[in-house]
Amino acid sequence: MKQSAGDLLETLQQEVGCLYVSDLRLCPEARWKLCCILTVVPLKQFPIDQWREAYRYLTGEEYRGSSESLPQRLIQKLQEPTGVKSP
Repeated sequence: MKQSAGDLLETLQQEVGCLYVSDLRLCPEARWKLCCILTVVPLKQFPIDQWREAYRYLTGEEYRGSSESLPQRLIQKLQEPTGVKSP
């Protein structure tokens, strides 16, 4: 994972290799890549509001848990077989 001072969603887009941020949500193959990438992104690399926005954008749900567990919960949601809800 490259060091980034930018936006979490844009960084994930680049790391996954998608043309558009929306591909992260719409492309099933991107979900598996996201899970792998998210395991190595330090929570403190991005502001918590960007983590919460990424969670909302990728899952269609608001995150209401603790900040420390947000990345792991996002990975779990992306692994669910039911798919990602549209926001």
